[in-house]
Amino acid sequence: MSQRRTSAKSASAASTPAIPADLTFEEAFAQMQATIAQLESGDLALDATVSAFERGMRLAQHCTTLLDSAELRVQTLEEQVDGTLVLRDLVVETE
Repeated sequence: MSQRRTSAKSASAASTPAIPADLTFEEAFAQMQATIAQLESGDLALDATVSAFERGMRLAQHCTTLLDSAELRVQTLEEQVDGTLVLRDLVVETE
């Protein structure tokens, strides 16, 4: 039985295309919203539902990765006492 599940899992992953690395956050988010709408419609067959869910999860992970990367790059422009501007990393305090 586990052999059958593993084979089915591998086949399902192979049938769901990978998310392109150059997909922007906005594009990935829009695709994720479209996928969610498909899933919520209830019109998909079981295999299509599983594939759509897997794609949605990959899109969500891609969005999370892009957001994490953007958070690391956020900087702020600070004015010094002498009037010069300095670019510094923005420090976000968490609880």
